Amino acid sequence: MIKSEQAIAGVFVTRDATGALTDAGTGPAGVLYINGAADDAVVTITGSNPYTWSCTTPALTAGDVVQMYITATIATIATAAVVWSATADTKRVSDLNDQDGTGVTLHSDYDLAKTAAQPGEEMDLVNAPNGTAITAIQAGLPAATVTALWAQLVDGTITYGQFQATMLGMIAGLTTGGGTGTLKFLGQNGTTERVKFTLDANRNRLTVTFDFADL
Repeated sequence: MIKSEQAIAGVFVTRDATGALTDAGTGPAGVLYINGAADDAVVTITGSNPYTWSCTTPALTAGDVVQMYITATIATIATAAVVWSATADTKRVSDLNDQDGTGVTLHSDYDLAKTAAQPGEEMDLVNAPNGTAITAIQAGLPAATVTALWAQLVDGTITYGQFQATMLGMIAGLTTGGGTGTLKFLGQNGTTERVKFTLDANRNRLTVTFDFADL
């Protein structure tokens, strides 16, 4: 796949009627074709067997067929061939690194300044502040994907969402029962016993229970 205004290059050789490598007497010359029609892109050819060709593609639309057509005269034999062919793409991930948008043509609804996105829309994660970029990623995730992630099992029957709630309760939740045989870590509502430990005299955990009813 190639894209608009992209530098392209390749190599080719010329041979005589016996198949031996022979430099072209006239030419070689190259013409870039777009969907079978000659384009006015400048083609540069250097070297000799192998010759090197290079040029820059014009503005392209997704699905355009781009071909390099080379002609030459070799010991009075006129010959020609398509030496390279590709199909134009709309964009690549690497396009996000082109911050000013020059040299890159994407499909018509691309907006480099866009920092929020819905599924299928573009996100400018290069120029956006970190917080905005994260928001854009979150906004672009399908709800089903987020739900599936939250329901993913982490250990036994504990889901990823329940694990996160447990960690929040133990790190930032209120506690009750300190110094007794039952230690409780509360959820952010201040009442749900997110994690409850029963302890022996040496403060070893005997049982651990969770409460995820409010999730």
